[in-house]
Amino acid sequence: MLLGILMAAGLGLNLGTLCLYLYALVFLRFIAPVPAWRRALGARIDAVIDHAVDVNRWLMNKRLLGEVEVTWQGKERLSRDKWFLLIPNHQSWVDIILLQNLMREHVPALKFFNKQVLIWLPLVGLAMHFLGFPYLKRYSREQIARRPKLKQVDQARMRRAIEIFEKRPTGIMIFAEGTRFTAEKHARQAPPYRHLLNPRSGGVATVLGRLGGRLEAVLDVTIVYPDGKPGFWDLLCGRMGAAKFDVRVLPVPGFAAADGLDEDALRQATQDWLAEIWQARDARIHAVMEAR
Repeated sequence: MLLGILMAAGLGLNLGTLCLYLYALVFLRFIAPVPAWRRALGARIDAVIDHAVDVNRWLMNKRLLGEVEVTWQGKERLSRDKWFLLIPNHQSWVDIILLQNLMREHVPALKFFNKQVLIWLPLVGLAMHFLGFPYLKRYSREQIARRPKLKQVDQARMRRAIEIFEKRPTGIMIFAEGTRFTAEKHARQAPPYRHLLNPRSGGVATVLGRLGGRLEAVLDVTIVYPDGKPGFWDLLCGRMGAAKFDVRVLPVPGFAAADGLDEDALRQATQDWLAEIWQARDARIHAVMEAR
């Protein structure tokens, strides 16, 4: 309990300090009269994510991170100077911290799509906006049925975010399942997978369609917690247990650069491609769980 409280205080202090530093940089860039100064300050702003990961890594160390086992396929293709799309499965809030730590030296700083409501988080919500983390508001099928135009709102926001991603190398992370895995959600969806929820193609298709020519590769990341899914408090208290990551560097699918492919066809091709990845991923997770 004491360790958890100390770690929470340390992480909070790190985030709070970096948020204030970020706000100062954003203000200076806004008033900077010379374009070269604005570009230099923009680079400083981008580096804030790396600073946050570095300090968090130092605070948590191996004491908290537990036994993290990583298997790589195609690691030699990774670079901090190129664009990558990461499509991990989503088990816990811990996933994000572990993935940021794992990918720190291998790909550019990770950016991912957030629910619109998270922008109201004190300090952090606005900071993530300044850092280029897109906010999306998910609409229910009933809402879209009543107001069909709502379907285009998130897509427009996503396209604006991708325009920002195009300016500099980025690690774009999309949890294609759209939410964390729970037994209740799994029972409700009844997917053809034992350990995964159904993947959604929308965000992945948009990134592939707009950034397919820039992407160096796609990272197929399988996350397994053999000792049970940890919560964030478990991580802070040093009782996370084992974590296994299987990272496979895949080529960008050919349909991403196909000429004349309309939006519906792109989504369907992406959905079929994700289904193949999810089927193989589900088998890997099952093998790990059976070997416990």
